Amino acid sequence: MVLGATGALLALGSAGTLYPQGMVGLIAGGLFWLTGAHRTGLLAEVRARQ
Repeated sequence: MVLGATGALLALGSAGTLYPQGMVGLIAGGLFWLTGAHRTGLLAEVRARQ
């Protein structure tokens, strides 16, 4: 999860001609984080609270 969050933050720093690659990195980092949250049970815990 930390790796996904770090990738997403690093992707935010890209601009200019690298903007499309930054967007791909941001989306990939977000998906990686969501997958990690799902596998560790964090998403189930959030759903149980609602």
